[in-house]
Amino acid sequence: MKKLVKSLLFGLLFLSITQVQAQDPANMALLESTTPEERAQVQTKLIQEQLELDDTQSASLNEINLKYAKKMEAVIKGDKSKWTKFRTAKRYDREKDEELQEFFSKDQFKAYLKYKDQLKADSKEKLQALRNQ
Repeated sequence: MKKLVKSLLFGLLFLSITQVQAQDPANMALLESTTPEERAQVQTKLIQEQLELDDTQSASLNEINLKYAKKMEAVIKGDKSKWTKFRTAKRYDREKDEELQEFFSKDQFKAYLKYKDQLKADSKEKLQALRNQ
């Protein structure tokens, strides 16, 4: 059960990186201990399962995720202020969404946004539950 919670938290953190910036330092430590490649793979797997992408789409999606995971590396491990990190992460999130909007079909993009919003809501609940334990 603990492993499942950790895996879920790990995945949620990657899709809602901008939310994590203002969260518990332990969450940032988890992100700092991963590579951009690992973060991209987790994101790709979660989105692939949700949108039922084929292998070609998954490979292209992984390239996009890796591109932004590498950009986020400086944000995650940088020494800028929290506010600067937050603004930069939000900008990268918008850029990625714009790129994904062109990559996905309209229906896939709507499903992606809905899934992303759900993950943000779930992550807030899960993090609050973990804090209360």
